Amino acid sequence: EMIETSFSSVIIQNQPNSDENESQNPQNESTDEPTMIGLGPLRTANKLWIKQRIRASDILSKLTGCEVEKKFNILGSEGEVLYSAKEKSNCCCRFCCGNIRTLDISVCDPTGKDVINFSKPLNCAGLCCGIFYPYCTQALKVSINTPENRESAGLVRELATWCYPVFHIFDSLGSATLKVK
Repeated sequence: EMIETSFSSVIIQNQPNSDENESQNPQNESTDEPTMIGLGPLRTANKLWIKQRIRASDILSKLTGCEVEKKFNILGSEGEVLYSAKEKSNCCCRFCCGNIRTLDISVCDPTGKDVINFSKPLNCAGLCCGIFYPYCTQALKVSINTPENRESAGLVRELATWCYPVFHIFDSLGSATLKVK
């Protein structure tokens, strides 16, 4: 069954494994100090902020109109840097295609190890492609890097609408789990 929610409630404040929920469920095993590498910080995080790192090249790109690859810090509830993320995209695609461009975003832990990847192919954005849903609308593939290989975590797909964007979130098996308006 798919859950429907609005953009205003997308900020996740209490995850199933957060400290707040563990105190309410004493049956959970007690864990040692959370590990700050790999996916460890996500196990106990109850809030995350994504902040773009502004560099001189970002300012120059605003003046020239030619975008540069973006870099981000992912911060915990105390403002500590948990991860860094970097966009990988083609200069020509950034210039010609704007926000519908092909891109890959790698999320690294503090040791520089690649832990999560986001991948988005070049697809249309807008109502004209709604008749070809799901083959022609924006999609973002999420994968988790394990020591053995890269495993799919799911997919976020845009549904073209007249007024506002609607996103369907699918799990790793392809089942729709969440609809965000």
